[in-house]
Amino acid sequence: MTDWRSELQARIDARARSGEAFILAGAGVGLVGKAAVSAGVDAVMTYNIARFRMDGHSSLLGYLPYGDANGITLDLAARIIPAAGGTPVIAGVGAADPYRDLGRLLDQLLRLGYAGVVNTPTSGTYDGAFRAELEKAGLGYDREVEMVRICRQRGIFSLVYVFDTDDARRMAEAGADAISPHLGTTGSFSDLEEALQDAVHRTEQMARAAREIAPNIHVIAHGGPLETPAAVARVLAETSAVGYIAGSSLERIPVNEAVRASTKQFRAIRLRAS
Repeated sequence: MTDWRSELQARIDARARSGEAFILAGAGVGLVGKAAVSAGVDAVMTYNIARFRMDGHSSLLGYLPYGDANGITLDLAARIIPAAGGTPVIAGVGAADPYRDLGRLLDQLLRLGYAGVVNTPTSGTYDGAFRAELEKAGLGYDREVEMVRICRQRGIFSLVYVFDTDDARRMAEAGADAISPHLGTTGSFSDLEEALQDAVHRTEQMARAAREIAPNIHVIAHGGPLETPAAVARVLAETSAVGYIAGSSLERIPVNEAVRASTKQFRAIRLRAS
C-alpha cells in the first residue's frame, strides 16, 4: 500500500523547494478531476460540497441537512479516484457523524484508495449561538481535532481547515500535516484590495500560531477573495503559505464560463438562407 502521507509531504516540500505552489483541486465529478490532473494539479480533493456544487447548487448546501456527507464521500471514491489516475485524492470527512465510528470510517476510506482526509463539512463555518450549541452537544470542532489525532496515530495524511489562531494551535498540537486558514466562501468582493490585505493578515496570523507548535507544518491558502490566479499569487507572495486549495475557483466558475461561452457560439449559428 502506498505511504500517501510521506508521498504528499514530499510533494509539498518539492514544490516549495522549486518555488512553485502546491495546488489541490476540489472535484465533485470525475471529469473535473481528470482535467485538473491532466493540467498538472498536485492532489485532488472530493467531498459533499463539491458534489452539490457540480449539481448546480450552492456550496452552502454541504452544511445543511440535505445529504449524508460521509456517504457522499464514500460514493465519490469510485467516481473520482479512477479519474485521478494515480494522483492522490483527499477525502472530505464529517467528523461528527453519529452513525459511523470515526476510526472504522478512516480505515474504510483508505481501503477505497483515498490518500488522506480533510475536515469538511466542518463546524468551523458556523458561529454564534448555533456554534455554541454544537460544541456543547459534542458535535463541534473538538471532534475534528480528535480525527486529526487518530490520523496522526495511524499515519494518515491530514489537511485541515482552521478559522482562527486557536484552531491553528489545536490542530498543530493534534498532529495535522497541513492547515488551511479558511477565509470564507470564495467570491467577489466590492473592495478587492481590502479583502486581499485581510486575507494576507489572517492567513499569516494562523500560520504563525500553528508554527509555534509545529515549526514544519505546511500552510495551504483557501477561500475568501482567492478566486483568481492573480489573487492567489498575491496572497502566496505575501505569506508563508506554500499552496492553494481550489474549489469553486477551479471547478464551478471555469465550468460555468466555458459552457456559457460555447453555448453562445452555438446559439449564434444561423441557417442557410432559403
